Amino acid sequence: MTEALLLNEEVDSRIVTDTLSNGYGENLSDVELEKIAMDPFLISHGRMDVENRVVVSAEVSKKSAQRSKRRVPDVCHEFGVGCTDIYGLNRALNFSTSWKKEV
Repeated sequence: MTEALLLNEEVDSRIVTDTLSNGYGENLSDVELEKIAMDPFLISHGRMDVENRVVVSAEVSKKSAQRSKRRVPDVCHEFGVGCTDIYGLNRALNFSTSWKKEV
């Protein structure tokens, strides 16, 4: 199962550049790039196969956010990349536990 979660490929630098420019904004400052961190790489991996990949993020959409304050779900949506949270991932994988709350 772990292998299915690993992306053993290089992301195309042109896609990362496009994700930064068109997803976050042109001419981002060093401070903005630091705030964005690795999100554009994650989104770019999703963009490389939008039919079969979904980005999992704890962030919640905030459509009014601009530039480095944009949220992963909003940038994913802009590029047609599926995005879900951990609960959606658990539902999609039909994950459950046998834990029972003792009374």
